[in-house]
Amino acid sequence: MKYVSVRFEVDFAKSLKLQKEQAIIKEVSNWLSHTVFDSDKKYFVLYISPINKNEENEDRSVIYFQMKELLLEKDISSQVIYKDNLGKDAFNFYLPNIAVAILAKLGGIPWRLPYPLKKDLIIGIGAERSIDTGSNLIGTAICFRNDGQFEEFKVFPSDDIKQLGESLKNSIREFSEISDGCNRLIIHYYKALGSEERTILDSVMKQLNVDVPYVFVTVNDTESKDYVVFYEDFDGRMPISGTIVRLRFNEFLLCNNTRYGSLTGQKLMGYPFPVKVKITSQPRELTHDFVTVKEILNQVYEFSRIYWKSIRQRNKPVTIEYSEIIAKVVSKFENKKLPDSRTATRSLWFL
Repeated sequence: MKYVSVRFEVDFAKSLKLQKEQAIIKEVSNWLSHTVFDSDKKYFVLYISPINKNEENEDRSVIYFQMKELLLEKDISSQVIYKDNLGKDAFNFYLPNIAVAILAKLGGIPWRLPYPLKKDLIIGIGAERSIDTGSNLIGTAICFRNDGQFEEFKVFPSDDIKQLGESLKNSIREFSEISDGCNRLIIHYYKALGSEERTILDSVMKQLNVDVPYVFVTVNDTESKDYVVFYEDFDGRMPISGTIVRLRFNEFLLCNNTRYGSLTGQKLMGYPFPVKVKITSQPRELTHDFVTVKEILNQVYEFSRIYWKSIRQRNKPVTIEYSEIIAKVVSKFENKKLPDSRTATRSLWFL
């Protein structure tokens, strides 16, 4: 933990040495049942795993998710490290990603862009199709500021739009109570907005009688189809990261890559393709205001640069990335739902 500048102490008395791979979950469950955790301390588990996270055998790979679920039920976050990586000479290259994830899981902010803080309520909504059940799960990431501090995560079946609406209502009400004024409600959505979703939101806003504008921002990948942008004056043909291209009245391409200047002395890595962003609002006049539209696009870019699962950034905003990750992980849980604990719903435990 020195690597992330966090004060800590190892509780050797509560540590567990696993005996058999086939009995890991049983051993951990028994350990959690018979261990008393002090209520005035925050616990974090480092799990040295005999199983690689990319394990193809489903019977073995599911242990990772079962472990996460058991710990979350006890309000404990964790970091998994594959034991075979510890002996590698290149393990120091793993450390930055591990350190960033641990710091974020403990409530820290590893980094953010130097943008001014806004009084916006930002809600990300992403989905993941469960192979086991054949149904979709929707994850939501609720942020009260643009600094990467998320207030709450939730997961619902995708067909339960009413539950999603109720969650939005509670989040808006809570934000209104603790915030001294709200500029906008901004929803980053994983797909084109349907009439049912818009009806639900309109109903929520009327019930709460909250007189603030709200904006829907649909963010889609363009890696497999649609549009690609080239910059002729650069040998690599890649536009500078943050470049915006207008496609239609309310549709844009946002370039999210690792080219940050006219010249670059390093290999361009990450996700070179742009994302397609569509903006709709209530009142509709907001989409006619260039300053507002630019602010919304800048915010999408800002949230794409605070991905703390690794030091490599993604091209979609974390509001959607995190929503998709949490839905994917929960789809592997035995109960197919998020445990009812503060760690499960209010921390970045899934990184």
